[in-house]
Amino acid sequence: MSASDWTDEENDLLVVDYFEMLRLDLRGQAFNKAARRRALTLSISRSDKAIEFKQQNVSAVLEGLQHPWVTGLRPAKNYQGSLAEAVQRFLNHQNEISFEDISQSFIEIDEVSAEYTPPALPQALTIKPKATASFTRRPQVIDYAKRDANNRELGKLGEEFILQAEKERLDAAGSTTLAEKVIWASKEQGDGLGYDILSYSEDGKQRFIEVKTTNGGCETPFFISQNEVDFAAEEPNNYILMRVYDFSTNPKVFELQVPLEDHVELTPTIYKASFK
Repeated sequence: MSASDWTDEENDLLVVDYFEMLRLDLRGQAFNKAARRRALTLSISRSDKAIEFKQQNVSAVLEGLQHPWVTGLRPAKNYQGSLAEAVQRFLNHQNEISFEDISQSFIEIDEVSAEYTPPALPQALTIKPKATASFTRRPQVIDYAKRDANNRELGKLGEEFILQAEKERLDAAGSTTLAEKVIWASKEQGDGLGYDILSYSEDGKQRFIEVKTTNGGCETPFFISQNEVDFAAEEPNNYILMRVYDFSTNPKVFELQVPLEDHVELTPTIYKASFK
């Protein structure tokens, strides 16, 4: 059989095993991907390499759906539509609750407590956008209120994470006075400012930081409002978008500078409908 001849049964078996790995990954539990692939070859007549690539295809499908994917299985595009359908079948069967419940319960443990010390911020990275993954649309039962609440909570945790990191960065540089001036603007002054954290560079220059957090990988798409895009254009020398990723397992950060279009492709996702 060729690589394109995967049957629905084979896809379903691979997807079920993939999601079991994802459950373990999000809970921080160790597992052996190579051993699991070898076990799959007993029920799927494919090579180890073919199975690994198919697993990376699953990561690509999940990335397109803005879901976390298994660490170490970097998304590989150009997957077959039948695989995307297998992922949708699994999600429909799970009623869209497994990811949100697992990731949310995991990040609620004392990861952002007073004793928690975030890692040092790395140098800013530049990432190139990839084509949005396509998948077959199927009806799903989704608790939008619960999903939105979980996303808001994750966003708050990410903002608190960056707030602490900015203060520690300035303290480490000997700028204690500036560190004390860093504020969680979206919490203390309200949403709608166009940024979340007001911080400073070591020379006292303001840093307007917008925080975008995900439990997924570094190239997981994110949403940004028109107000945030407009504010970035108004403050090109002071605005920074901080992308926090792998948050529930091993938080990492990179910065995007203005113009944002140099780093990401901005695609309209909502329209205002006015009566003619």
